[in-house]
Amino acid sequence: MAAVKNKVTIADVAARAHVAKSTVSHTLSGKRPIGTATRKRIELAIRELEYRPSFAARALNTRKTGLIAFLVSNLDNPHSVQFAAELNRELASCGLQMILTLAEQPENMERVMHEFSGGLVDGIINGLPGQFTDAVERYSGSIPIVTCMRNQQLNLSIDFSAGIYKAMNYLYSLGHRKIAFVHCPSRGKSGHDDPCAVGYRDFTANAKLPALEFVADRENSATGFTLAPNILTCGATAVLAGNDSIACGIVQWALANQVEIPGRLSVIGHDDVPLASMISPPLTTIRIPIAPQVRHVVQLLRCRLEDNVALPEPETIVPELIFRHSTQGVAL
Repeated sequence: MAAVKNKVTIADVAARAHVAKSTVSHTLSGKRPIGTATRKRIELAIRELEYRPSFAARALNTRKTGLIAFLVSNLDNPHSVQFAAELNRELASCGLQMILTLAEQPENMERVMHEFSGGLVDGIINGLPGQFTDAVERYSGSIPIVTCMRNQQLNLSIDFSAGIYKAMNYLYSLGHRKIAFVHCPSRGKSGHDDPCAVGYRDFTANAKLPALEFVADRENSATGFTLAPNILTCGATAVLAGNDSIACGIVQWALANQVEIPGRLSVIGHDDVPLASMISPPLTTIRIPIAPQVRHVVQLLRCRLEDNVALPEPETIVPELIFRHSTQGVAL
């Protein structure tokens, strides 16, 4: 069995570099100027000894961990994975590290929030569904928190209704008059409905079309697969899904049951995740850029953590309809 190496301490580095422990500490923290020759001796000693600063000691000394928690309920929706990846990149560019935390059940959320509010992280980015917003903010204590797309100071809005209107108007122009909609409750703000559902209802009311609405209990492909036969039974010739995963589930069911897409049923997704362009047929979908959302969220959090960071400028994102091959005109 290999011998366990003794942990190298700051005292060992100081002895190797022939300096005081406080000089090593100041070199690592950058709090005080250190002469070039002394700094080089300390850096050489750190490399030779393979010294790793104690995370706990550094956090205790600076009262900062450099860690930011990102709370999500699950990773069923690939859009959440894309958002997390972009968020990780943006935080890293600011010298911060993301901790991805799944809190699917209320009791899980309470437990992790208790740990985070005790100083485990410097800030929290809340990506949980709207019904958790009040509880998350209540349990966060003094830790700065930003709730994605449901924070009044975010100065960023997404015109979901405009995206839905583009998709519905496109289907209407193709001759579809029975258009089903599967909505995602998680998009709604606390106490408010899914804005995509609101846009759908407004369009169907104004165009005097029947409202064929379905609710996704879980926002994944399995839900789309389960709902697909009901969508066809109600006479729909087209369906607008609340996200691409649900849309892909509908396409999967159609393939398994010899239902032509788009010949019998046109399908439009939402979010334009990578899978949307890979399935057959490639999915027509509504794209919402992730990068500007992430930039706003991170900047707002940083302005609560640092005195020299300004609030983000106001911005409205208008979704774009991406045309692929899962839609066509109504067969006569």
